[in-house]
Amino acid sequence: MGFMKDTTKQVMPYVGSDERKARRVIKAVLGAIASGLINDKEVQVRRFGSFKVVKGNARTARNPSTNEQIVIPPTDRIRFKPSENLKRTVRNGNAQIS
Repeated sequence: MGFMKDTTKQVMPYVGSDERKARRVIKAVLGAIASGLINDKEVQVRRFGSFKVVKGNARTARNPSTNEQIVIPPTDRIRFKPSENLKRTVRNGNAQIS
């Protein structure tokens, strides 16, 4: 199964077993994280972890068919650093974040 389908099933009991409402809640949370990254370059979710936008360096690469060198411009990348709580939860095999 996919992330959205699995997560929707997990959220449904909290929103009155309404699948559409559960999907809207999930999309709103993911949208809030994306907006935070766009506007503030960093988002912290307590007891879960933090997302941060970091600037990747420009680099050179080689086109394998022409052997021509090309410059790849700097790009924004997203880094995730899990919290100690999330690490402990995964280590213990418990799916509930405390």
